Amino acid sequence: MARREVREEVVESFICRHPNSLRDGRWIRNAEIIDRQVTLPHGRLDILAILEVLHHTQWLGVIEVKARRLRERDIGQVLRYKFDVWNAMCSAFDQLYPLNFDWENNSRELRLWENMTSLVEDSGGIIPILIGSDISWQALAACSGARVDIYLWHHNAEENTMWLEPVYRPYRSKDEAPGWACNAFGRMFAGAQDFLDDLEMRERDARAADSEQD
Repeated sequence: MARREVREEVVESFICRHPNSLRDGRWIRNAEIIDRQVTLPHGRLDILAILEVLHHTQWLGVIEVKARRLRERDIGQVLRYKFDVWNAMCSAFDQLYPLNFDWENNSRELRLWENMTSLVEDSGGIIPILIGSDISWQALAACSGARVDIYLWHHNAEENTMWLEPVYRPYRSKDEAPGWACNAFGRMFAGAQDFLDDLEMRERDARAADSEQD
């Protein structure tokens, strides 16, 4: 593997020519390149893509390519790019989405609006992706915490071939939970129970008030 001889532009061009190399065998089904070298407030994004995931949902892929081993500082870079893309998409949402429909009598438009809101304004439909030649365990753990997807590129110099390998986030540990985690979980679980108890009480009161009116 002659990785040191491969320039970043070569990896980037390969992805743009073969966008479906981003298929990860789990939930990314297809990819379409929207633009490359996108100028953003925090720098220049290598690749912007539309990713078709499970159930034919389309998300945006914010892709940063490195010719070297991925570092922890790269995570901050791609997350800043994600913020810039999210901000721009919110502006596009406000400018281009028609809001002049009858909200009460057009349930399809309302569901579409709610879906686009969750994908764009909540940034849930924007996936930050880092692509490099290798990654350390510490950087991989940081990517897992920040929900950044990772691919490693491979290059066979003799055959002049290239491919991407998805690196799945580490599975959670099966070790015994420490005391502070059990304490925090217990307090949060109790809070969730209190919330449900309050909600059920409000629903009972509402039903009782409706019965009295009838």
